[in-house]
Amino acid sequence: MMPVGGGFSVAHRLREQALEVPVIFITASKQAGLREMANHLGTVGFLEKPYDPKELLAVVAKPCQPTCLTGRQAGHLPTGQCPPA
Repeated sequence: MMPVGGGFSVAHRLREQALEVPVIFITASKQAGLREMANHLGTVGFLEKPYDPKELLAVVAKPCQPTCLTGRQAGHLPTGQCPPA
């Protein structure tokens, strides 16, 4: 658990400042609607604990794809909408 504000408030502040920082949520919460909220904020990944380490590696690699980075820099791909590997 984050000490102050939580992940959603941090992601919201990043987006308000127009910072294109890849955000990945990892949660143990089973609260309904969290994934949708994360997607709305443009996150690149959402994992629920327990998760498979291979799934984590795939999510972390996603924003590092050359196509994704090039598209974001050119303004063609919104955050969180990178093509699959």
